[in-house]
Amino acid sequence: MYKFKENVLKEILPMEDEPRAVEWLEGEVIHLAIRHAGLDAIPLASIYVMAQLYVGGAADEHDLARALKMDVNDVLEYLDCLYERRFAQEDSSGTYSLTETGEDASRAVGKNMVIRKRMWMKGRVEHLDALYRDLESF
Repeated sequence: MYKFKENVLKEILPMEDEPRAVEWLEGEVIHLAIRHAGLDAIPLASIYVMAQLYVGGAADEHDLARALKMDVNDVLEYLDCLYERRFAQEDSSGTYSLTETGEDASRAVGKNMVIRKRMWMKGRVEHLDALYRDLESF
């Protein structure tokens, strides 16, 4: 299950070689805000923190900062946003985890990002197939 969630996380986090991924994530967050109230009211980077909690489970701010290569203060700010919208919770030892609402939202964002990327890749493959057919006809 961990490997599965890790693969979903890779589809959510922005990648340098895929600049459209951030644009896609923004679109999915806005679209999913209808079903997950408050999702569009948090900074986009909070989604990355939420995704990391979804994959790795409960963690403190230092572990999250290390995993996401973010500043600890920024992570705390994003956690506050998640906490305010009831996507995350903090236990008495200072460990953060997702609420059921946060789990559902993370799953929905991941699913939609995979669907979006799949559609984009399918379009690319179709384009390459057409190009290949054209090359074969020479």
